[in-house]
Amino acid sequence: MSAIPLPVQPPAAAARTQELIEALDSEFLELISWDWKVRILHYPLDNPVIGMPECQVRGCDKGYESRGPLCSGCRIRWNKSGLSIEDFLSSQERYNVVHVRQELCQLPGCKRP
Repeated sequence: MSAIPLPVQPPAAAARTQELIEALDSEFLELISWDWKVRILHYPLDNPVIGMPECQVRGCDKGYESRGPLCSGCRIRWNKSGLSIEDFLSSQERYNVVHVRQELCQLPGCKRP
């Protein structure tokens, strides 16, 4: 396998950071939809190595680990509900929780926590 240069590299990277950037595989960067400008990773849910299946609660976009089919938040709610997993899945929808110690974004007009 030969190295393929990355399309765009961040300016003025430190020497060690530059070494790490050069070691990145372009196929992997494409797989995770990496964009140097946005700098956000997107892990494909169906990838057998880095993917994570989605929580089965209607509207929940979190992933679950080996204990599926619920994410950790929905698993806590299910455990407290006393319902069977089937009844819980048929009766529940995503429940948004703002975590303690989260502050609202300081940008004017931004409603993100």
